Amino acid sequence: MTDRDKMIEAGDAAQLLENPIFVRVMREYESSLFERALEAPTRDDEARYRCLTAVTVLRKIRSALESKKFDADKSADEIAKGGKSGWL
Repeated sequence: MTDRDKMIEAGDAAQLLENPIFVRVMREYESSLFERALEAPTRDDEARYRCLTAVTVLRKIRSALESKKFDADKSADEIAKGGKSGWL
């Protein structure tokens, strides 16, 4: 993957992270999973585990997107300072 491809990918990640619908859906789904875990019958550890595993997956997705965005910000700073050239 070229530096330009990485910048485009990071830009796409940033757009997702700033998209109000995406942010709201992720927040609401995570909240719903927590509610389902709390409402699960006392003896249903498996249901709680599945819900909390899904929360973990959501958070990892968000973290991966944030990492892509951070990499782009870092690359842009290096380019602006003259540390990298020819990425276009």
